[in-house]
Amino acid sequence: MKFLAISGSARRASTNTAMLYALQSVAGSTHTVSVYDRVGELPVFSPDLELPEPRLK
Repeated sequence: MKFLAISGSARRASTNTAMLYALQSVAGSTHTVSVYDRVGELPVFSPDLELPEPRLK
């Protein structure tokens, strides 16, 4: 089975990311864990930054 692991933190010394790499190293031969390490390149979503939907007339 293949897994894509994405950390919730973009910090270089993130413990969440370190945990994912540890999981990757102990995955058995029947499992593959790929860690997506470019989370800092993804666009940020914040509903506070989104424009409100226009009201219908």
